[in-house]
Amino acid sequence: MSKGVIGVSAAEQGRYTSFWASYSGMYKPDHIAVFPTSSNIAENRNTITQVMLDSGADWVFYLDDDHILPQDILIRLLEADKPIISAHYTQRQPPFGPVLMQYELPTGGFLKKFLSPNETGIIEVAAVGSGCLLVKREVIEALQPPYWTLGQLNPASWGDDLHFCSRVRAAGFPIYCDLGATIGHTMSGVVWPAHVEGKGWVANFGRDPQDPPIAQWPMPMSDI
Repeated sequence: MSKGVIGVSAAEQGRYTSFWASYSGMYKPDHIAVFPTSSNIAENRNTITQVMLDSGADWVFYLDDDHILPQDILIRLLEADKPIISAHYTQRQPPFGPVLMQYELPTGGFLKKFLSPNETGIIEVAAVGSGCLLVKREVIEALQPPYWTLGQLNPASWGDDLHFCSRVRAAGFPIYCDLGATIGHTMSGVVWPAHVEGKGWVANFGRDPQDPPIAQWPMPMSDI
């Protein structure tokens, strides 16, 4: 299997000990690990990206330290063999929608993606978050530095992941999410996207996706 860079953007490495426990147990093929700790999220990701370019690695796996990672998450995304693909996770606040965008608007904003009840598998979207994002070298090489920037979409908010995705699509690369590759998003608990027969997509509260949920919240859905 090819060699890559795993980069964790961690402003405070002690912030989420549960992340580091899951990261330690994650299956990792041949890789270089990078843990920049600047408070500037774009600066962290640019550091990670430059290490990938300088090292000759074939891929870069961007992670944020507020997630819980299944052991096989990186292997699964690599096996999907897409130029850029994200794991599936929800927002940390109600209504716990997926961190996915359906369309880019002419004004430069994005329309959120809502999952239909029976939507599964690997889907193409307009943009994804960068909390668990696998990107091949060819995608990065098609862009001009700086690869990650703040304030491009809205001066008052980050938007680095959405702007990055917009540039990637402009360079000719479709963006994907594997809906079955679910990860947890840390809040006061952990929320996981889950597909339940008869209900469609829901947000389950619990520490492990295999355990019965502590609580369940219907995710916003659309038939589009």
